[in-house]
Amino acid sequence: MSALRTATKALIGAWWAFDLAWKGTPRRPPRLLVRAAVHPVITGCVGALFFGGTMAVGIGRIYQPVVIWGLAMGVVIYLTAIIERKGMEHYGFLPRATPRPAPAPEHRED
Repeated sequence: MSALRTATKALIGAWWAFDLAWKGTPRRPPRLLVRAAVHPVITGCVGALFFGGTMAVGIGRIYQPVVIWGLAMGVVIYLTAIIERKGMEHYGFLPRATPRPAPAPEHRED
């Protein structure tokens, strides 16, 4: 195993140890949090619309900075949902994503 791979595994192990020490015993997450973690793109889009819309209503117009603010907050919420999904997979609240197997080749008898 390469030194980079070993260092990465050590960092990931340290992260999960810190996470467990910070949060304590993992408890079952609420359904809404599970749904947000399962669908991070939709969660990010809803967050972008919420924050951008709130800022546009507060200012009274839709300017370019308002759109950029909404998109930036959508990306932050998307990344937060990804991190939550990884934690739920680690603690066993979600099954780990497995790649789909390749379809079997068709057998033709001629």
